[in-house]
Amino acid sequence: MQTINQDRALLLLQQKKYDLAEKELRSALTEDVHNGLNHAYLALCLLHLNKPQEALQEAQQAIAEEPDLDYAFYILSLIHLQEERLAESERAIWEALTLEPYEATYHFVLGSICFSRSQWKEALASAEEGLAVEPEDVSCLNLKARALNRLGHKEMATESFGNAFLHAPDNHQTHTNQGWVYLEQAQYKQALHHFQEALRLNPTSDFAREGLVEALKAKYWIYRGFLQFSYKMASLSGGARWGMYIGMIILVRVMPLLLPFYFMLIFFTWFSDLIFNTMLRFNRYGRHALSQEQIDGSNLFLALFLGGISALVTNFAIDLPEAGTLGIVLLGMLFPVAGTLQLEYKAPRRKSTLITWGIATLGAATVITQFIDPALSGNLLTGFYICVLGYTWIRASL
Repeated sequence: MQTINQDRALLLLQQKKYDLAEKELRSALTEDVHNGLNHAYLALCLLHLNKPQEALQEAQQAIAEEPDLDYAFYILSLIHLQEERLAESERAIWEALTLEPYEATYHFVLGSICFSRSQWKEALASAEEGLAVEPEDVSCLNLKARALNRLGHKEMATESFGNAFLHAPDNHQTHTNQGWVYLEQAQYKQALHHFQEALRLNPTSDFAREGLVEALKAKYWIYRGFLQFSYKMASLSGGARWGMYIGMIILVRVMPLLLPFYFMLIFFTWFSDLIFNTMLRFNRYGRHALSQEQIDGSNLFLALFLGGISALVTNFAIDLPEAGTLGIVLLGMLFPVAGTLQLEYKAPRRKSTLITWGIATLGAATVITQFIDPALSGNLLTGFYICVLGYTWIRASL
């Protein structure tokens, strides 16, 4: 009976019916609670059902029952990877590889961790090790292509994608990865085609939808230029990036004529996503591609920006200091709000959200105090300036 439940669960997993697979696996575990493989399968189901804590417990239970089960360590690595715990994910996948070094998928996961850390050479090496085990593994071919592109080997990246399409022409992940590479190469029309094809094959792919949004925004030349600058900066090491920033500051001091371009760069660094997401809401394709979070971010941006400008205009028109203070606070809040929305990983975003609420509280106190004690409000406004400026410096370290 236990074997029947496990077979049904595997079939349901292949069909992506994770809730039904969970029931079958729990039924199987009532008969044999010490079956490590079933605990690992259950962990995979729970991961897909967005229950990471329960998934983690099941993966750990699988390892406790069968310490030599490489698949359990693989699932544990996936759980940590989804929760953005890269160090823990790497340790787990190395355990899996130690137990079973001839599994291409494990090499792909290790390479994905390296890619997330911008370790392009290490990602490429892991992809090639996976392909040495299984030359037709589409995931490793995709990873190899993306790593090669980041390393500047565009022709070799194209060849790797060609091999991936040869083995699986209708693979939505290959279309998605090809789209991102075309974006990195400033070929937004080709990128748009591949993202659309990926979403046709898998309409629920967030990775493809995010790429489609970027490709639509890349239609605007100014965003396309900024995007290429961002990719170039991302390809540099941390020290090289800081050197580039310091060099730009020195160059602006030596050549003040470049100051407007420097300010434009800073402006786009912080607000390009929000501005162009807002513009996409007036595009017949873009409005459907944006996620609810991107729409909410656009609404918040418009509220702060238009509210701040309106308040400042009111102050200049009728000399109302309270309106001037409100305008400064609303526009100042754009920096922590934009900075928080740009953060991809959950842990840094949580920290940034707490800081943003703290700055917002100080800003609200500044506006309210303006009606009661203008002198105190002035001091609070100075503190608000310092907090916003401080946030722009510490955000990169979150």
